[in-house]
Amino acid sequence: MKKTIAMLLALLLVAVMLPVTAMAAEGDVAKIGETGYPTLEAAFAAVTNSTATTITLLKDADVTNIIRIESGKNITLALNGNNVTFTIESKFFRVCNAMFTVTGSGTIKEKNPYFSPIIIKGGPEGSVNYSVVNIKEGVTLEGWAGVMVDQTSGTSNNYGMVLNVENATLKGINDTSGASGTAIYVNGVVADAKISVTNAALTGTGTCMYLAGNAETTINGGSVTGDITGIEIRAGKLVLNNCDVTGGYGDVTAVANGATVSNAALAVSQHTTKKPINVTVNGGSFSGGAAVYEANPQNNSTTDTAKVKINVTGGAFKGVIAKDEDNSTIAITGGIYYSYVHNQEDLAKFVPEGSEIIFDGISDGVQVKPKNTTIVIIQPTEDKPAEDQKNPSTGANDFVGIAAAMAIVSVVGAAAVSRKK
Repeated sequence: MKKTIAMLLALLLVAVMLPVTAMAAEGDVAKIGETGYPTLEAAFAAVTNSTATTITLLKDADVTNIIRIESGKNITLALNGNNVTFTIESKFFRVCNAMFTVTGSGTIKEKNPYFSPIIIKGGPEGSVNYSVVNIKEGVTLEGWAGVMVDQTSGTSNNYGMVLNVENATLKGINDTSGASGTAIYVNGVVADAKISVTNAALTGTGTCMYLAGNAETTINGGSVTGDITGIEIRAGKLVLNNCDVTGGYGDVTAVANGATVSNAALAVSQHTTKKPINVTVNGGSFSGGAAVYEANPQNNSTTDTAKVKINVTGGAFKGVIAKDEDNSTIAITGGIYYSYVHNQEDLAKFVPEGSEIIFDGISDGVQVKPKNTTIVIIQPTEDKPAEDQKNPSTGANDFVGIAAAMAIVSVVGAAAVSRKK
C-alpha cells in the first residue's frame, strides 16, 4: 500500500512539473532538441563536441557577441522563419575548423554593417574542408559583405575554406563609413578556398563578388548584380554557367588598390600575388560599361600576366570586350555580342581560328560560332565494296552513293580588396 502511494505521489509531482517546463520554454530564444536557451549565444555555447547538432531559432535574436564555431563542431542553425541581428559593430559568426549550416527561412544581418554576419577562417597548409559554411534555400545574409572568406591574422593558416550557397540571397551594403558593399568577399591572402553558388541572388552596392584570393569558384545560374562591378577575380579559377551578371554602366576605369575595376560585368585583374587566373564563361548574360574587361593595374610583368586566361564559349554580352596591353588572353568561341555590329574588327582579335563572327538574324548584334567543316563522303571502289551495300543486283546502291556524295555534313570545329579595416 505504501509503495502504491509513493508511486502516485511521484506521478503527481511529474504532472505538476510539466506545465512549469512548458511555460519556461515560452521565453527561450533557441532550442536544441527540447532543451531551451534564453539567448542564441547560450545555445551555441552548449555545443561542446563534434556531434552534428541543430539549433532551432524560436524567435528573432539580437546578438551582442562574436559566436565562435570551432574545434571540429558541426552545427546547423535552423532560422525557422526568424531573424538574427548582430546589434554591435564587428560581431559575427566566426567559423574556423568547423562546419556551419544555415537553413531558412530567415535573415542574418549586421545592424551596423562593418564586416559580415559570417566570417570563414582557414587552417594550415594542406588543410581540406577545414572550415565549411553552407547557406541553404530561403536564407538571406546582409552586411558590408554577405559572407567573408578571410585571412587568419598573424598566421599563414589560409587553407581549406569552403562556401556553398544554394537558392539563397546575399546582400552587400554600404558600411558605417560609407564604403560600398560586396555579397561575397575573398581576401587576397587566402591561399586555398572553394566556393559554389547555385541559383542564388547576389547584390552589392560596390563590387558584388570580390575574389582576390586563390579560390576555385563555380556559379551555376542565379544572378550577380553590383552597382559598380558584378564580379572581379584577381586570382584562382572561376567558372560561370548560365549566370546573369550586371555591373555599372559608366566609363570603365581601373585603379591599383582593393576592388580595382569600375563599371564592368566581369572584371579580371591580377593581384600583386601574381597568381594564375583561369576564367570560363559558359552562357548567361553580361551587362555593363564593359561586359568582360581584363586589366593590369599592378603593372605585373608579361610573364605573370601570361598566366591570365579567359575563355568564353557562349552567352549574351552587352558592353565592350577589352583587355590591357599585356600577355593575358581572351578567347571567344561562342556567344552574342551587342556592341560590335559596326566594329567587328575589335571583337575579331579575340576570336581564334576555328570560330567566326556572323550575322544571324540578331538585331543590333553579331554572333560568334565555330566554323562549319564540310566533309566529302567518298564511295568505296569496286574491289572494296561498302559493308552496308544494299540490293547489289538492282543498282539501287548507285543512287545511294550519289546522294551520299552530294551530302554536306556540318561538324562543330574543335576551335576549339584588401579590406582596409
